[in-house]
Amino acid sequence: IGAAAPFVSLGPEVAFEVSCSVDEEIFSLDQFGRIVGKETRGGMECGDDTASVQVGLRAGGGVEFPVSGSIRLVLRAHYLVGLTDALDGSERGNAKLQSIGVSAGIAF
Repeated sequence: IGAAAPFVSLGPEVAFEVSCSVDEEIFSLDQFGRIVGKETRGGMECGDDTASVQVGLRAGGGVEFPVSGSIRLVLRAHYLVGLTDALDGSERGNAKLQSIGVSAGIAF
């Protein structure tokens, strides 16, 4: 493995909803507030409550290591903050996406 080459990235991100479903968990409590049972309802459709397009800003960086010839090992991390409302004006409030991601891969 050769000398490391660090890099940074900053830019917009656009996300398109392909599908959306929600798993709901309902807990049963006893008189002392302890959980005594749980029911899961899965696969409920989100309906019109979520935005079909969301815009955000992504910032990140990483490092590339030459391995052999044109092959490089790439390690990167990023932070994403949503700029638009993910709930699309729903009466349930508003929500903006946030995520942290890390990845490793081979580039050639």
